[in-house]
Amino acid sequence: MNIFKKEPLLIIFAGLVFVGLLYYILLVSPALSNQEKLRGLIREKKTQLARMEELRDEWRRFQEARAEAEESLSRRGRGFSPLSFMEGLTRKIGVSDRIAYMKPVSFASDAEGGQRREGIEIRLEGLDMKDLVALLAETEFSKKLLSIDRIKMDALSKGTERNLKVTLQVVTIAPAS
Repeated sequence: MNIFKKEPLLIIFAGLVFVGLLYYILLVSPALSNQEKLRGLIREKKTQLARMEELRDEWRRFQEARAEAEESLSRRGRGFSPLSFMEGLTRKIGVSDRIAYMKPVSFASDAEGGQRREGIEIRLEGLDMKDLVALLAETEFSKKLLSIDRIKMDALSKGTERNLKVTLQVVTIAPAS
């Protein structure tokens, strides 16, 4: 008879284990996997948010640079000519007598945002390194939105004297007409 008294307890215990297992399989396990999936989505969204913040900061820097460039354009005036500017710059540095030629350079018409590229090509012969560095620095840091697109240098030797033959392509942006 003792065995019969233990059977109901075993059946009740087995039933509780079965109900607990069923509860875990049907409710707890899906909730835990859903929670892990949500954590993964949160990590992904945080990464996306960080990237969006980087892009926002980059956009702000771009807008500031654009505003600065537009201000430089307005400061230099509508009649600005890179040809006359470079001619004056060579006079200032003292190398205007070494100009072999200066000519305007035309670019394909890609006027975006109301601006177009324009430039000049200038060749100087008999230039020493000090004058070249001064010319490059004055051109790039002139606050006139000039940049040196290409540079070609050849060594010239006259006796013991070594100089350079330099060809520069200087470009800028200008308001589209």
